[in-house]
Amino acid sequence: MKFVYRKDSHIINIAEAFLVVIIWATSWIIIKNNLSDIPPLFFAGARYFLASLFLLLWCSASGKIREVKTITPKTWPLIILLGIAMYATAQGGQYIALSYLPSNHVSLFMNFSPVFVSLLGITVLGEKLTVLKGSGIIIYISGISVYFLPLASTGGKTAGYIAATVCFSSHIIASLTGRYLNRSRKASPMVITAVTMFIGGTLLFITGTAVEGFTMFSISGLISLLILVVINTCLTFPLWNKTLRYLSASESSMISSTMLIFIAILAWYFLSEVPTIKETAGIILSVSGVMLVQRRGKNRISRNGKTGHSYPVQRT
Repeated sequence: MKFVYRKDSHIINIAEAFLVVIIWATSWIIIKNNLSDIPPLFFAGARYFLASLFLLLWCSASGKIREVKTITPKTWPLIILLGIAMYATAQGGQYIALSYLPSNHVSLFMNFSPVFVSLLGITVLGEKLTVLKGSGIIIYISGISVYFLPLASTGGKTAGYIAATVCFSSHIIASLTGRYLNRSRKASPMVITAVTMFIGGTLLFITGTAVEGFTMFSISGLISLLILVVINTCLTFPLWNKTLRYLSASESSMISSTMLIFIAILAWYFLSEVPTIKETAGIILSVSGVMLVQRRGKNRISRNGKTGHSYPVQRT
């Protein structure tokens, strides 16, 4: 079987993943600015429930909705698990955590997930963690530690840290489940995104309404909601699911972790929060770690579209 080198396609996938992460970083500022007026669970539920309706309409108009019929009974439990983990618990936990804690503290919790995802990716997904990638993870964790540590005392914000832990744990489950579903081609990225988001978003919206009550959005709040729904959700989540087909779990997780850096940059630009020398050193270390993780051998593509990697993955 003849293989050819396709380095350019891998670079494009990495660039697409970084674009998604940069857009997602803006969500943190938008969310933080509106949590004083909108309850966190209701806010998160409204965003993902409305976004899922847009995506389902998109799938219906394009004819992709028919792919739902091809999802096997054995796959549906994973679809439901991904919807609950990715949207109901992870996003609900993030919004609650942001209502109690500074965004940097929540980001710090989230950026320890690559270690767990990479290690679990070895045993669960059969992926290989090379010495180079392992070194990159260590350098990256060192960078975010330099940037944020030592942390201040909880100061009565225990609920925020519990919510951040729930968000962190749910993201680990969602990363591995989403990686499996997208690499095994059970359905297109758009369909997986729409269906899982509808499941998780509906559960989150019902829970938020029941616990916090229905809240009317102000004009500025409605604009923020529409930005989060159309740009930061409907356009980015399908693209992110697409990249999961071609990037390993450790690569995807590490790219996602750079959101920490982009959040800091956006806070510097929009909030005039100039980083200290220690924080700048942390950013440099973090970027260096990500660059090491992204280094890889040649991608070989066969005629049937399957890529030859050092770890066994399925492609089409």
